[in-house]
Amino acid sequence: MNTNLKSGRGSLFSRVQQFVTDAVRLLFPIEKAELKKFIPMAAMMFIILFNYNVVRTLKDGFMYGDAGAEVINFLKPAVVLPASFLFVIFYSKVSNMFSKTNVFYVSVIPFVLFNIVFTYFLYPNTSWLHPNQDKIRALIEAYPRLKPIFPVYGLWTYSMFYTFSELWGTVGMNLLFWQFANRIVSVPQSKRFYTSFGLIGNVGFLLASWMVLKTSRLAAKNTSAFATQFSNMMNVVILLGLLLIVIYWALNKYVLSKEVTEVITKKAKKSKPSLVESFKTVFSSKYLGYIMLLIFCYNSMINLVEVTWKGQVKAYTEVVDSVTGIVNKEISRANYNAFAAKTNMVMAVISIILFPTASFLSRKFKWVISASITPTIMVPTSILFFAFLLFPKLSYPLVGFLPIAASPMLLAVLMGALQNIGSKSTKYALFDPTKEMTYVPLLDEELKSKGKAAVDVAGSRISKSFGGAVQLFLLFLTGSSQLGIAPYLMLIITFIGILWFVAINRLSKEYTAAVDKKKQYDDEASTMKKNGASADEIEELKAKYF
Repeated sequence: MNTNLKSGRGSLFSRVQQFVTDAVRLLFPIEKAELKKFIPMAAMMFIILFNYNVVRTLKDGFMYGDAGAEVINFLKPAVVLPASFLFVIFYSKVSNMFSKTNVFYVSVIPFVLFNIVFTYFLYPNTSWLHPNQDKIRALIEAYPRLKPIFPVYGLWTYSMFYTFSELWGTVGMNLLFWQFANRIVSVPQSKRFYTSFGLIGNVGFLLASWMVLKTSRLAAKNTSAFATQFSNMMNVVILLGLLLIVIYWALNKYVLSKEVTEVITKKAKKSKPSLVESFKTVFSSKYLGYIMLLIFCYNSMINLVEVTWKGQVKAYTEVVDSVTGIVNKEISRANYNAFAAKTNMVMAVISIILFPTASFLSRKFKWVISASITPTIMVPTSILFFAFLLFPKLSYPLVGFLPIAASPMLLAVLMGALQNIGSKSTKYALFDPTKEMTYVPLLDEELKSKGKAAVDVAGSRISKSFGGAVQLFLLFLTGSSQLGIAPYLMLIITFIGILWFVAINRLSKEYTAAVDKKKQYDDEASTMKKNGASADEIEELKAKYF
């Protein structure tokens, strides 16, 4: 009997062990020999997303809490967009001056330095660095149609923080990390690595949300606590930024093979095209044009919904002093950050749950299936958010099902949160990995590097700024508020949704053809190398294919 019992326990242990092994293989389908490359790259993804989530939440708390939703519509096209173009010019210049390895350092260090300057000098001294707020309010009263403009100047240090935070999301993730990954990860590896990178990144996203939530709850207890908690969070961001640089250095020095490192760090002997030529390459490439269209559809749609939704969140989380009737900005900002952090935590958990499914879809089904899931979720939820906002009676039947006392405003806020969670979780689990997969089969290194820089940085900022410019135009035209232009935004979102599905269908055909061409080139190049072909002959073969 004891023998049978031990046998049964052993059998149960074996089944549990096999289940855990299968689960790890599903979540991280990485070969043992690949771990030395995968682990540091996953750590880089973790840090980039952790830092982005922290600064993104904080910059929204500053601008939405102190200035209002309408200001974002001016800030993005008038400040963030020019800054993104300046960065692309800067990136193009340093790409011609430094090796590809050193370009990473030159691009990351300015963000780390700005976070240090803002945390230790600008933020503690905003009371005398910012213009007199009474004068700013007087300007707004005198020129109400220019209301979105004046607070950008009146809160200029916050505007700078907002701009650098926005750029970090685009530069850190889309340009620096993914461009590095696309250079050292093969097509077969990308199908296994990329979704796993996203899974690790979302663990960082979740932990960052937890940290912001805890510190914001402490800050909401009294007015003076916010500055201390803000400094604590930014210290973590700064230290992780420095750690990111160290990991990248160690990965290049100790992990990558000599052959790969030479490919990454060696400057091309031929002259490199200028930034203008890079943009010409993008706009003359139908393939890159479709990728930019995907980015445009996603970013413009999320911006058209998010500004209105965050404006409603601000109104919901505001705390007004019962005696003076004045909004307590510090506590309201902390409440806003706490609400955003809770939303981001749910988003991260759902993203983590989605990643095994995303990995399975990427390996088992065509690219078009994975790429279509994000708009399938985003488009209907975006339309429902505006429907709840514009037609409150639609939400009345749902009030009885909620365990809390709910108002039409709360239901609209919750529907917006649902849209935000769905759009962001599918972005990290599906949209980003499927988009990055389309770069891998490209044989032209210029399309992979500068072309990608133009598409991801400038294209991303143009699309986000497009949403802001459209809303700013509608605000000027109607003289209304963010809520007043909501019906027009609903119609624009419907059109963008249709355009998105068309772009996916077109890019799917181009991607399939590019993968086939890459496979033919790899097979032919491998045969030539075995037969002793020179490097020049291999380059001639590559030129024939692209």
